[in-house]
This record gives sequence, structure tokens and C-alpha cells, in this order.
Amino acid sequence: ANMLFVDWGNNKVGIGTNSPSEMLHVTSDSIFDGHIKVDSDTKGLVLGDDQDVTLFANAVGTVNFVRGTDVDIANDDTEGWVALHLGDNDDTYIQMNGGEGGDAVLYMYGDQGDTHDDRYKIQASAAGELGIMAFTTGSWVEHMVFDSSANSLRLLNENVFINDSANGAMTRGLTINQGSANDECLTLKSSEVAHGRTSYTETDTYLQFKKTSNAGGGSQIVANM
Repeated sequence: ANMLFVDWGNNKVGIGTNSPSEMLHVTSDSIFDGHIKVDSDTKGLVLGDDQDVTLFANAVGTVNFVRGTDVDIANDDTEGWVALHLGDNDDTYIQMNGGEGGDAVLYMYGDQGDTHDDRYKIQASAAGELGIMAFTTGSWVEHMVFDSSANSLRLLNENVFINDSANGAMTRGLTINQGSANDECLTLKSSEVAHGRTSYTETDTYLQFKKTSNAGGGSQIVANM
């Protein structure tokens, strides 16, 4: 093939090829001392199927990824994934998915890749939940879930708030606001307990805390034996 080939009739230029398929077709590696600029809000870097992108930035550089669903950079059958590999180990990477059943998912893989248990994900669901999960013994296990309710769970200044946002009478501890609910507010369970008194509580509950009165407050501490 000619080093430089110009197809005048089709307005195409080939470098290393006599049959350019695009306006500029280069068949080998290229070096640019300047920037590669795409002057469009709708155009960008498009790859063929099952191709990876390797980007290098200096110590203060920033790399931005914007992509559609027709390119599978992560080499997976699920569309819409982007994988960012960390360091020299191909198995250590962060993977982002924006199309998993309407959910947005951020995966974090350790140095064992996607075939071992050292992986985690943060998933924002279309139903308004945010979950932190770990892959354990072959399946995803939820470790913490936030729902879309206001103040559903807050971790702040050594305090834990459930359905509340502040407690001026507490330095550190747990605050639970039941709202208008009248059932158990704190329950202790054990898989070894099965008392069968399900008209009072669930069968594996051995200690429960409940409100005594709607107007007067007070509390009940009930031990189930």
C-alpha cells in the first residue's frame, strides 16, 4: 500500500492503505504533539465492538468519560458500561453502568477481577433507593440501603438518625423517629429463637421496645421467652 493515498472521487485520504473507508483512514499507530479536538457537542470518540480505551493524564489532569449505549468498552454483553482500569493490573477497575433496568450502578473490583468476592457496588435504583452491596459466595448481598424518604437514614457527627435529622439532647448515639407508627421501634432477634408467639411479634424476636401511649409517651420493653 502507498504511504499516502488520496481518493479524490470520494474525498478520502488513506495513510498506509489504498482503500480508506473514512475521510481519514490510518492503519497504524499515530503520535500527535498537539490536541485532538472534536468541535461538536454530539460527536466524540467511537470504538468498534469489544475495544478498550487507554487514557493517560498527568498528576493534575482530569479524564472525563461521555458515551452512548452502542459501545461496550467493558467488554460485556450489557450495554451502557464504562470501565476505568487502575494501575497496571487489568483486574483492578471501577465500572459504571447507566442502563441496568433503569438503575445507575458503580462497581468497584479488587485485584481478583470479576470472578472473585472482592467486588462491591453502589446502586441507585429507579425506585428511589441507594444500596451498598458486596459480592459474596456467588451473589450480591445488601449491606446498607437508603430509600427516598426524607431523613430515612443519616450518619452525622458520631450519631445515627433514622427518620430524623438532629437530636440536641444526644452527644452520640442512635435516634429513631417512628412518626405515627405504634409498633416496635427497636427489636433484637436471633436465628436460634423460635417461640412461635407471632400474634405479639415475629417468632425470632426475643426483645422489643414499643411506645406506651401516643399522647403521654412512655415505653414498653418486652422480653419474649
